[in-house]
Amino acid sequence: MLLTAAALTATAACGGSDSGDKTSSDDGADPVILEALDSTGDAPFTDSVAGNVTLSEQAAAVADDAGHSGQVHGTTPGLYGGTNDNTACDHLALAEFLKSDGDKADAWAKVVDIAPGRIEEYLATLTPVVLTRDTAVINHGFENGKATPFPAVLQAGSAVLVDTNGTPRVRCACGNPLDVPEDDLDVADTKGDEWDGYDPKTVIGVTPAPETVKELTLIDPTTGETIQRPTGPIPTPPVDGAYPWAGGPIPEWSEPMTVILPPQNSRAGAEEAVIATPSGNIKCGFSANHGQCGVDSWVETLPYGEDENEGPYTAVVWTDNGRGTLTAGPPGGARPGPVPDRQVLQYGQVAHFGDFVCASEENGLTCWNAATGHGALINRDGFAAF
Repeated sequence: MLLTAAALTATAACGGSDSGDKTSSDDGADPVILEALDSTGDAPFTDSVAGNVTLSEQAAAVADDAGHSGQVHGTTPGLYGGTNDNTACDHLALAEFLKSDGDKADAWAKVVDIAPGRIEEYLATLTPVVLTRDTAVINHGFENGKATPFPAVLQAGSAVLVDTNGTPRVRCACGNPLDVPEDDLDVADTKGDEWDGYDPKTVIGVTPAPETVKELTLIDPTTGETIQRPTGPIPTPPVDGAYPWAGGPIPEWSEPMTVILPPQNSRAGAEEAVIATPSGNIKCGFSANHGQCGVDSWVETLPYGEDENEGPYTAVVWTDNGRGTLTAGPPGGARPGPVPDRQVLQYGQVAHFGDFVCASEENGLTCWNAATGHGALINRDGFAAF
């Protein structure tokens, strides 16, 4: 990929229209179109489905320090910015746009080599991110009933959807499908208005990683810290504030719980995994068919009052097939033997024992039974069952 400087003059276009002063280079190749992050272009497939995710100065500095250049594998840590939600790009809106126009859906699906009826399914495999570098791609506009490919450079900060090899596959500002640029793409031969800070020598090309991944290491667009983001869109949580994947199967990134009590020391007379949140306020125990999470602060705050015989309601209990219900008594529950130091489930960590899964986040602990889908978000304020 040739990354040499050039004079750039015309108007950017997401759709790659042949209008205006766009010309071909001396060797007959199409010039590379510069596409500013807020441009939707002349021939977009859809309206913009990009969200309001921008790179802060701190995040941009972290990306600059990473020094990515030339051709970069798509799963390289810190290559993209992103969040643990879908605000960068609305894949569902994109699917609806395409569903409403059969000709566009047919042309779009042909680019990514799927049947038109599988567009929504395909989009559900992609992850919304933002570019941290000006990035070369092959874009596709929609003209005369078909997809028209053209080389382009997308401005850093542009929202895209990437696949599990980290390859940009959709530009969210216009819904256009993307492909990998040619190895010899000459980004010195360009058309379009330069944006502030544009430098052809810093343009990168993204190549598919040799293996697919289940997580991407992204730069938080606000703080500049690195985060682990599971690939694919973030699902809607079963209750507000709960871990988005709660209620479903055990996530592939979940790890086995590590502190296991022997049957003689457990509450249920069977092996029991014991965990706690980083603050120590929530403590849980899980056996094959029973789970209980107690909240120490509920003893004082009494969010659910008291049982006249057992005292404050302090814990949420699950049986093998039921919803979480309140119980009174000591938050940690009584056991016949000693309890060692519990496994501390750090914020951002997910762990499981049998069918029970817990995800620790700063707003609380979400635990559920993967076999039944029932669980609860638990925190100092109370719990929300699902």
